[in-house]
Amino acid sequence: MDQLMQMMKKRDRDKALWIGILLLIVVLGCGPSQEEKASARLKVARGLLQGGDTTTALLQIDSVMLLHPKAAISVNAATNLRKEVLWSLFQRRQVSLDSARARIARLENRFLLTKGEFERTPRYVHLQQLPEENLSRSYLRADVTPDGELVLTSQYYGSGRLAHQRIRIYDEALEAFTDSVAPGSADVYHGSFLGTTWERVTFRGGREREVAPFIADHGDLRLKMAFLGRKSSYVVFLEDRDKKAIREAVELSQALRNKKAIEEEIARLNLQ
Repeated sequence: MDQLMQMMKKRDRDKALWIGILLLIVVLGCGPSQEEKASARLKVARGLLQGGDTTTALLQIDSVMLLHPKAAISVNAATNLRKEVLWSLFQRRQVSLDSARARIARLENRFLLTKGEFERTPRYVHLQQLPEENLSRSYLRADVTPDGELVLTSQYYGSGRLAHQRIRIYDEALEAFTDSVAPGSADVYHGSFLGTTWERVTFRGGREREVAPFIADHGDLRLKMAFLGRKSSYVVFLEDRDKKAIREAVELSQALRNKKAIEEEIARLNLQ
């Protein structure tokens, strides 16, 4: 009798176990399918696009294809949506590129693109600051390379050697400095003729720092420029024509850099 009771209990336990397994299968089978999960991600992506968050939307679109590759309907919809988004981005970037090119074309009319004998790359030189027409004065020149790098050159013209290494632009408490250039650098030139001395120091690669933007932002002030040497200095007022030329050089530099950045963004867009 006891053995029969144990067999009946065992049968009941086995029956309960199988019922539990079947219920688990049913529950799991009732969860969202891959297609449903992928569709939900697409819905989120479309919401992000409507909100203007294109970058996050593209990540959601890509996740549909990466996480749910067997959801054929949603993967196809994600592929098409991605192409639409990239094409829209391309069109907007193209408009920005056309605008940047037009801005550059307007500014280029005020510059001459030329390459000096000892220069590695050509530069845009403002028509008001052509070196051959400004030999007999002390001033600050701003040139721009085709890549948008802004290069400053300080020219001291006087009766004695100054050996300046940096410059200071200032008006009362407002001021900006370049970094120093070593006397033996290839960016330092000095010469003399019949008692007249020329010194030119070229500031680039970060040495020009914030001097050109400072002049561009404060062109309405009567700015002074100090040629700073180790033991002596020389101060002149910046002429209006130089302040204008430097401001326009800053604008051209920014436009060229902006054009390059947009072209790189367009190149990164995968329109396939």
